[in-house]
Amino acid sequence: VGSLLMCFLRKPELQQQPEDEAEAETEEKRPMESIKDTFKLLINKKMLGLVPLMIWSGLSMAVYAGIFIPLMIRTMNTTLSPLSQNQQSAKALYTFSLLGVGEIVGGVLFIGPIRDHFGNKTAYSIQSLLTIVAISLVLIYSHLNTFSFLAYLMCFFWGLQDSGLNTLIYCVLGFEFEDKSTPFAVFKFTQSIWMFIFE
Repeated sequence: VGSLLMCFLRKPELQQQPEDEAEAETEEKRPMESIKDTFKLLINKKMLGLVPLMIWSGLSMAVYAGIFIPLMIRTMNTTLSPLSQNQQSAKALYTFSLLGVGEIVGGVLFIGPIRDHFGNKTAYSIQSLLTIVAISLVLIYSHLNTFSFLAYLMCFFWGLQDSGLNTLIYCVLGFEFEDKSTPFAVFKFTQSIWMFIFE
């Protein structure tokens, strides 16, 4: 239905722009210039302060993408009632959905408003506390080696800390740098490299 409705949309009316703005918009960077700008920004003093957060973001993604489901399935094998492999996978994925709930709550309802009202220092302090709680829950769950309510808490708090971290990084990248695309390229580059290394 949406594709069909696209056929009936009118073309937008073009507005006259001053020549300077029109020339600035038509000038696009070449790919090699963009790559050079990305690496120059990577060694910028402001950006170097964010690199540890970007690395942790990549590690966080690698942990929940590669470790959580196998960990939960492994702990289900130690419970009293044996489940089939499909039932174990389904139960682990249902539990994993709480990570998504934590992602929504963490960015929109928790860290974002805290940063807006109290500033970066308070938000970073609370984010550090969330990260400690999330790591502790994973370690306790791994040590107990039993599928329990702790699996739900582990997924929720990991989502909470992951989205809070990404929210803080996006805020700094969007407001602290003049260029609006290159800082995000640095972030995604760093995050992807460390996710690949850890995975």
